[in-house]
Parts: sequence; C-alpha cells; structure tokens
Amino acid sequence: MLDAQPEPRHRARVISAGGSHAGAWLGAFPVSRWLTARGRHYQLALCMRLGATLIDLVRDEGEEVLCGGCKERAHDAYGCHPSVCRAGNRGNLWSRRSGALERAIVGALWAKGQYARLTGGVNWFGAAGYSASAKRGKGAYVRADVIAPHYNSPTSHLFLDAAVTDPGSATALRAHSDRLDGTRAAETRATRKEKKYAPITDAIGSKFIAAVVERFGACCEDLTGFLKLISGDGDRDPLCDDYTFSSRSNTTYIAQMVVFATVIADACMLSDVIDCDVHNTPLNLDDKGATAPREGGSGDHRGRAHAPAYERARGSM
Repeated sequence: MLDAQPEPRHRARVISAGGSHAGAWLGAFPVSRWLTARGRHYQLALCMRLGATLIDLVRDEGEEVLCGGCKERAHDAYGCHPSVCRAGNRGNLWSRRSGALERAIVGALWAKGQYARLTGGVNWFGAAGYSASAKRGKGAYVRADVIAPHYNSPTSHLFLDAAVTDPGSATALRAHSDRLDGTRAAETRATRKEKKYAPITDAIGSKFIAAVVERFGACCEDLTGFLKLISGDGDRDPLCDDYTFSSRSNTTYIAQMVVFATVIADACMLSDVIDCDVHNTPLNLDDKGATAPREGGSGDHRGRAHAPAYERARGSM
C-alpha cells in the first residue's frame, strides 16, 4: 500500500494513520458532547485520513487557490498546505487546534477523577522556568499547557505540553516519517519538548509528559503511556450513560476523547482555511485558543473546534 502512494507525504500519512490510537476516533458515537462534530468537519477528517482530494480545492490546469497566509504558495488538492504553511497560525488557527487537544487532556483527567486545569498565564515553574533565549533572545518565563496539581504529592505536580504535528512536514520527512523504519513526527516533536521542559520540572520536583498528536490521530509514546496510566486496565461499566461497544475498554474510552478532539479540530482548521481562501469568508481573529473563555456549547461560532468546555463534578477536589 505504501508503494502505491504518489508522494512521500502520502506515505507518511498512511503510516501515521496506523499509529497508536490513530483510528480511535472512527469508533466514536455522538452519545455526548465530548464526541460530537459537525458533519462538514467529520467529512473533512475522513478525506484527510484517506488522502482524498477536496472538491473545494480542486482546480483545472493553470488555475490555483493562493494561500491567504503566506500569499506565496497555492493550496494543494489534498489540504496539506495549511498545516505546514509558514503563516499557518493566522487567525490563531494552529492555536485553536492545539487548544482543543489541551482541553481534551484536561477532560480526560477529570473523567478519571483527577483534577487538572490549563496553566493559562500562571507561572507554575517559578524562577526555574525563566529562559534567556525565549522570545528571540529577549528572555521570558516558559510554561506548559496543562497541569495536574499535587499529582504525586502536595508539592509535586504533573505538567503536560500539547502539540499537533504533521507527518508530512519537511522536518518530519527529513526524519524519514515516510518510512516504516523512520522516526515518527510525534516522537521528533516530543523529544524537543522533553529537552525543553524536563530539566525545569526536575528542578522543582515535578514530572513532565509530552502530549503530541499527529494530525491524523497518532499519539506519541509518552502520551500513549500516560493515557494507559490514567485509564487503567479492564473494561467500562456497560451501564454508563455514554457506554458504546466501540469503546468498551477504559483505555480506548480515554484515548477516543483525546484523538477525536484533535482530528476534528484539525478538520475545523482546514474548513476555516477553505472558507477564507476559497469563499472569501474572513477568519475570526478574536479567538485566542485554549485560554479564551468559552460561552455555551461548541457550536457558538463558526471557527470553534469541537472540544467541549469541561465542567468539574460537584464535590470533586
């Protein structure tokens, strides 16, 4: 099947689609707001996984759809460019996508009875988090995306930094993400995060886990192990309100939340790019990603990715 792919990025897509938990979202039933998506976004997610051409981006020979971000390259018919464009975060598109992953991780922890929150603008690292090379040499305090306070002890926290990466990017392909014996894009990104955050968390007696997911759903090894750790072994109670046969095990149930949010958020990003560059619909520039307040449900405005606004259960810590 790999030999039948026309380009290295398509071979990388096929390998990524077979990665850890990459297909978990396909078994999701819309039994709760956690696992609900708009039809358009679900359609785009399926097209991306299968490598199908997108009718909105297909043009006759000699015609093209120019990217409204970099304004230099044309969109390809498969929707690959928005995830690797050097101006891809216009309108906070990438921030909103990674923000959906962050909120899904928080929700997964809450679902297993562990309190967690987005770090926001709080400096949880203290003086250990100051980096002189941050902000292009100006210096700044670095922060992770998610914290589970007092995870190991009253003074030891668990930090996670989330990212969505593309196995078809130039960086990933240089690491041979298009080969079975190559390095996966999620692992390459996770290694960089470990080098950045692990020394800081070690200095303050805490723990760090890289939470990297490829845009097709494959999770890095650290995140896979973490999902297994918080979910535990065994099957779910069939009497649960959101029980489905496709997520009988505890691990599949938790992984499904995280992967579904990531894949659908990626499709939401692609939908926004198509609306902007093909149909001339302005991007919503007000959404600041995961730190933005969420009003109501996931369908309140066009650009919001479908990761739910989780609410703590009464009586939880």
